[in-house]
Amino acid sequence: MLTFEMLKPLGAVAAKLDLPELMKEIQKIDIKKLKDDDSEKEKLGMAIIGQVLNKLEDLADPLIQLIAVYKGVTPDEAAKLSVIEELKTLFAEEGIIPFFKGLRF
Repeated sequence: MLTFEMLKPLGAVAAKLDLPELMKEIQKIDIKKLKDDDSEKEKLGMAIIGQVLNKLEDLADPLIQLIAVYKGVTPDEAAKLSVIEELKTLFAEEGIIPFFKGLRF
């Protein structure tokens, strides 16, 4: 679930991404199928991973802060977690994709 506590670190991550390009990809994803359809999960994963890899240096600290808040751990503990697994889990969380889909440019 997207919480108010997550908004600041999520905003810091969003500020570093190429949001118009990411939104184009996210708009193609059927949220209703995301939990059960592996192809929809793959589309989402590829869109996110592509953005993260393109901005890796800029995103490291904001992503660590976001995952720390999301998981309820320290930033040092979050830094040791699997990037891929944590991003997949985070973006499958209720409210995250609709939040991004609701952004307009």
